[in-house]
Parts: sequence; C-alpha cells; structure tokens
Amino acid sequence: MIHTSLPRATHTVAMSQIANLNRQLIDHRATPITAAQLKLGESKVLPYGDTGLPGTAVLHSLCWDGPPEFPCVHGHFTDGTRHGSLVVDLPAKGLKEIRRRLAA
Repeated sequence: MIHTSLPRATHTVAMSQIANLNRQLIDHRATPITAAQLKLGESKVLPYGDTGLPGTAVLHSLCWDGPPEFPCVHGHFTDGTRHGSLVVDLPAKGLKEIRRRLAA
C-alpha cells in the first residue's frame, strides 16, 4: 500500500511555522528584513508580475495558499511608496533566511 499524502501533523506544523514567523516579524520590527537581504530584489510582484520588487522593500508578513501538503508561501512587503502590500512568491531558501535572521 502506497501513501500519497503527508500525515495530518505535518500540515499543522507547516502552517504553525508560518504563524510563528509572523509573530516574530512583529516582534523584530526594529530590525527589518529587506527584499535584498532575501535575494528577492526585482522579483515579480503578484498577482500580475508586471513590476519588480524593490530591494529596499521590507518584509512585514507571510501567508500561504494551495494544498496544505505543498503550500505556496508568499512574502508581503512594503516599500513606503505604495499603499498596501507587494506580494511575491517566497522560495524555500528565502524562508530559511527569514528563520536565520529572526533567530539572531
């Protein structure tokens, strides 16, 4: 018998990690994380991808969508010149870098 889905506990851990990182981002407002530090400068901004993310944009939260087994994580940035968030897809190495910077 082959199991194609992850255990339910795996889903909870992944989503709770996003919630935990969001709490940490609020706690670390004095030490902002920029798009350039995450190597996301000039990334396509969602939903249309018609503009590049400025390297100076500051990460303020994370979200996810898609199936819990393999969620797509997005970073919400502000650049001080536009209203609302600039949302970009966040690669796994970007998520690791956020964890590293918040742990410091």
